[in-house]
Amino acid sequence: MTRKSPPYYILFTLLVILLCFMVLFAGFLLVRRSNEDALPVHTTALASSEPEPEPEPEPDPALVQHPLQTDPQTGAYLPPAEVETPDYEYYKNLIAARKEAGMEQVISQPEGEKKIYLTFDDGPSVFTPDILQTLREKNAKATFFVIWNGNPAQQQYYRQIIEEGHELAIHTYSHVYKKVYASVDAYYSDFFRMYDFLWDLTGKSITNFRFPGGSSNTVSSDAVKTGIMEKARELGLVYYDWNVSSGDANSKKATVSQIISSVMGDAVPDGVVLMHDTAQKDTTVQALPELIDTLRNDGFTFGTVNATRDNPRQHKKLPAPEPAEPSAETPSA
Repeated sequence: MTRKSPPYYILFTLLVILLCFMVLFAGFLLVRRSNEDALPVHTTALASSEPEPEPEPEPDPALVQHPLQTDPQTGAYLPPAEVETPDYEYYKNLIAARKEAGMEQVISQPEGEKKIYLTFDDGPSVFTPDILQTLREKNAKATFFVIWNGNPAQQQYYRQIIEEGHELAIHTYSHVYKKVYASVDAYYSDFFRMYDFLWDLTGKSITNFRFPGGSSNTVSSDAVKTGIMEKARELGLVYYDWNVSSGDANSKKATVSQIISSVMGDAVPDGVVLMHDTAQKDTTVQALPELIDTLRNDGFTFGTVNATRDNPRQHKKLPAPEPAEPSAETPSA
């Protein structure tokens, strides 16, 4: 007996029931999801319990390097603006903050008790790379007391001196005796112009310096020199003179043999040698390799003047500061 197929209306009914079931199920899923989105009580609570990252602290203004302005035609760095009267309290705090942050130069010094300190004044110049090359080849260190140089091709040497492990120190900005020795304020107005420039250029706080002509120069009055020394002590600056001359500062150009003879005649342990880094001092550059060899053969090693900061070579000194009075303790009741 042949089975008959169910009538088409039964199949249609079943299909409608299946579609209704699917619509109901889809609605159930939508309602469930909307409820989860509308009531995220536990999730929100958990998320809010996580600590938010702390904002980065603002940089210390004393440690900020300001972008240097450049000459649009030459590309040379321009110096900071000059001020008539420096804000000494501002610079005192600035220098102290940078010292505490470790922003002064740290230079490894050679071993050995018989040290000598080569110093070069008035650079950078066209001869600075030759001096640096000789020091590199001879593995010797030196200190450069620099002034302002607006030549864009030579301004790179300020950084290079530090990068090659030598000491950068200040010899004023202008090196114009009449200007810098007009008063204590005039000196430090000029000085801090160079200090600010070197900070922004190198990120180092340069606190060692040399008077133009030395602290015993005969251009400045004794009152101005004393005032500069007193202010240096107050600000945390140290000045350095010399006790060994190369003779290259004389009006008549010294020969190579005269420079070597002059230095070797006065060389002593902890001696500070005065030389110059200017375009006119070609014989100083020529004498340097033999001079270093001769000093080394005599047992000397080469450091930078910062190694003598606690007892610097100075022609004129201030009296030692008075020891602080011990504070009287209040007796307990």
